[in-house]
Amino acid sequence: MDDDLPTFEERLQMLLEFGLTEYQARVYLALLSLGSAIASQVPQLSKVPRTRIYSTMHQLHEKGLVEIIPETPIKYRPVPFEHFLVRQIETIRGRAQHLEESKERIAEVFSAVQRQEASSQGRFEVIYGRRNVRDRVSKLYHATTKELIVVGTHTSPDRIAKAMLFSIEDKHEEGARFRFIFPNTVKNPQRLESLEPFAAMRFVPVSLPIFFVTVDGREALINHPIPNDENHIRGDDVALWTDDEGIVEGLGLLAEHLWSLGSSSAQRSLMGPLLALTHAAIGSEASSAQPAIPAMATALGSIIAARASGKDADAAVGALRAYLEGALVGTAAISDDSPLEVMVRLRMRETLSEDSPLGRQFLEALVTAVFTTVCGKAPAKVVFKELV
Repeated sequence: MDDDLPTFEERLQMLLEFGLTEYQARVYLALLSLGSAIASQVPQLSKVPRTRIYSTMHQLHEKGLVEIIPETPIKYRPVPFEHFLVRQIETIRGRAQHLEESKERIAEVFSAVQRQEASSQGRFEVIYGRRNVRDRVSKLYHATTKELIVVGTHTSPDRIAKAMLFSIEDKHEEGARFRFIFPNTVKNPQRLESLEPFAAMRFVPVSLPIFFVTVDGREALINHPIPNDENHIRGDDVALWTDDEGIVEGLGLLAEHLWSLGSSSAQRSLMGPLLALTHAAIGSEASSAQPAIPAMATALGSIIAARASGKDADAAVGALRAYLEGALVGTAAISDDSPLEVMVRLRMRETLSEDSPLGRQFLEALVTAVFTTVCGKAPAKVVFKELV
């Protein structure tokens, strides 16, 4: 007869099937053997760590499988498993009855959900490695039928010219439009010449650590080039492709905003020499530029003013700030409204020295020209500080 009794492992498995954890099952079986016991008697028989006994006893008590006897020390006594089974049966019957009574309402609720339009959430794909990212970007170029927009880093022109030029030529012949937005400080600007016949380009006074591509307003790819160099094959890039409507639309709006702020290739060709003159006027070559400083500052100020977004002081300082940041010289802000005071923060420490007045002279004349042209009012004071 004893051979027909379940083994300890079989009884343990049965308790696990009723939803007990292994610790709970082992402690309960130990209590069945002991009858009643204090906590310190249970670990040796149950093979449950002493530190887990008290928490396991309370869990079994909550399940109705253990009684707590308020003695000193506290004792624990197993509840017959039949009582647990009766409660389980009653619970299951109650749930079954509730489901039976509610099935039509529940079915209607979920049927209504199914009749709703499918979610507009799009798909996402993560791509690792520059070669894989390049291949995925190449597919985007081949897939475009209307317009492809790239917001790039300072090394993007080099990579695009090396890897995508043939695709751009082919798609351009088919009628697709390409727009590229690059920082003013592009590396290897000669690469731009190979792209100009097939793409419109704008240059902005900001350099992003990532680039992104949008295709026909229906899909996009964001890439972090690691490292951000000219190599179009080797790199540990991480990219995210998506056709999610919200993200694609958001990136498209960002690209359009940057496009509106950017300079054309012709404007950049004009600004390039002026940037060089700016560095000469406020840098070590200032003495050679001294005769031209007033006229150069006035001319450059008029060009900067033409890009202001309005006719007030805020618009004037915004245009000035964009130019200084694009030239990697510094930045500008209004430090006081009454009287009007402009603060110019510079990267070039030597320009702040009293021994180098020509740089200050040029920048003061430049600020005056911008503000006078935009809002008809020159600042009462221009303050210079180091940009840290």
